[in-house]
Amino acid sequence: MTAEEFDKYLEERLQIIRNTLSRKAKEYASNKDRMHNFNRAANLQGCTPERALFGMAAKHLVSVSDLVWALDDDDIQPKPTLEMWDEKLGDAVNYLCLLDAMIQDRYTVKVDLRSVDWGSDGIGNRDGDNTKISKAQAPSLSSILGGK
Repeated sequence: MTAEEFDKYLEERLQIIRNTLSRKAKEYASNKDRMHNFNRAANLQGCTPERALFGMAAKHLVSVSDLVWALDDDDIQPKPTLEMWDEKLGDAVNYLCLLDAMIQDRYTVKVDLRSVDWGSDGIGNRDGDNTKISKAQAPSLSSILGGK
């Protein structure tokens, strides 16, 4: 595969991912909680949403593993079709994208800057802004908030 062919493949795959995750969100998520089903599953199973998601993803990862083994095992018939690969790899990639989004969200502290007293030294403003900061930045925010 050439670099151009790979770039074309990647753009097509990314568009499929966008379309699939958008379509599935209408079925499995709520307007307020994109990870609704994983959060509910975690509650039912007594685990974290990440573990609930990984449990659901495991089925798809096993399917991909089975396809990989079928490639070179003459005893496994019929051989996987390109359509099977597209479906199974697509499912696995989608779950990994959802897991990545969960991890990104977990490692981000959400702060409503409207609640921060910026003082009168002119450093901040009182217009406020909802934003996110990384946990690495949290200690400095904590000192701004007076140790709260």
